[in-house]
Amino acid sequence: MELNLDFIKDNNNIIVKVKGVLDAHFAPQFEKKVSEYIKPLNNHLIIDLSNVSHIASAGFGALMPIKNIQDSKGKKIVLIGLNDNVKKIFNLLGFSNVIKEYKTLEEAKSSL
Repeated sequence: MELNLDFIKDNNNIIVKVKGVLDAHFAPQFEKKVSEYIKPLNNHLIIDLSNVSHIASAGFGALMPIKNIQDSKGKKIVLIGLNDNVKKIFNLLGFSNVIKEYKTLEEAKSSL
């Protein structure tokens, strides 16, 4: 399986739709592509994980440099669409204390 990323500009937000598996193999690619895309922009970031079937700790680890980029610009990063398996790992690793997670795009947008 491969990793697909779609970037959508939506007013003051960038939505990244992630599809596939976000594991140790694909995490560096994910981090690099998202970081390169958002660096020159000054938008909030919504990462849609609704089409991610599995995420490993490396996948969540790849979010930290992206979060640091957003923090340096005073912009937020939020996640949406976590399935039960992904949400379990998200909470187990303690990321719920670092990055906010919402069920829907509308909830995420209203939080930004």
